[in-house]
Amino acid sequence: MIAHALFILQKELNAHLTAYYAAGADKVLLENMAEGLGGNSGGSVPRENIVLMVVNTKEEKTLKNLPNYVRNDVTLPASLIDGTITEIDQLETFKLILDFYSPTLEEVNHLWGTLGGKQYPFVLYMMRMLDLKFKAVQSESGLITEVVSDFYHQKTANN
Repeated sequence: MIAHALFILQKELNAHLTAYYAAGADKVLLENMAEGLGGNSGGSVPRENIVLMVVNTKEEKTLKNLPNYVRNDVTLPASLIDGTITEIDQLETFKLILDFYSPTLEEVNHLWGTLGGKQYPFVLYMMRMLDLKFKAVQSESGLITEVVSDFYHQKTANN
């Protein structure tokens, strides 16, 4: 689901930059800043692009009380990563809430120290809720109302 959210953000940012600033196609990349920016430093991320990446993930405990929908991740294609969208990847609704995050000087130091030591201009946003509803629900289970633990093996006439 994180890949879906990042793909949506990338496409929306690219569309906005193209429509309002004539920036050309695909200026927003999903890359790793630890590899460095291109140019004189020889990094793999081009300098003229905006890099979108995940810095940290955290569990959202309030979303645990939702209905139990099960998606079989083993059979799901990873097609969204390469840009093609299959029927199972289509979203019915989605909600992304991004809040501007202003880190302390110590947090900035730790962040760029982890990413290789070189600091570049950056903006951090915290995605505090991710709610994606897929069109294709594979299976649904009911609410557990009772747990029975006294199962016994009954002897048959042959035993």
